[in-house]
Amino acid sequence: MQYTSIPMTPARALLHLMIYFTLNDRKFKENEMDVLNSYYTQFNLIDVYKISDEIKLFLDYQIQITDHYNYLSFLISKIGLKYPATIYSIALDIAVADNDFLEEEKILLEMLAGLLKLDVTHQELLQETFLGKRLFKQNILML
Repeated sequence: MQYTSIPMTPARALLHLMIYFTLNDRKFKENEMDVLNSYYTQFNLIDVYKISDEIKLFLDYQIQITDHYNYLSFLISKIGLKYPATIYSIALDIAVADNDFLEEEKILLEMLAGLLKLDVTHQELLQETFLGKRLFKQNILML
């Protein structure tokens, strides 16, 4: 199945973007899944899509994602550009949820930021905010 043949509403495309950033390393990590589930519930996607079905659908076509830029471009074209910082921050939040911000994730986020037309300063501010929040949370829990 080609991902381009799947009917993509903006909400479904956002859900697939979140799944993509959760599973881009092909591993289910509990912290990333927790963040995904949080957004899934927060945006009331639970009323429209069954997450297990959408993850299965994503896994069915994931192997066909050979060009990450084209895939992200496809999703962004379906989501729209009305809230670029929010879209970027959701992907960033998922990427840093496992406290392991990998180079591949940074590259994917740079691609996403380019598609969303976010300047470098904006990206750095969001990254500092989300990474700082994670570090703060870890340090608070150690006290």
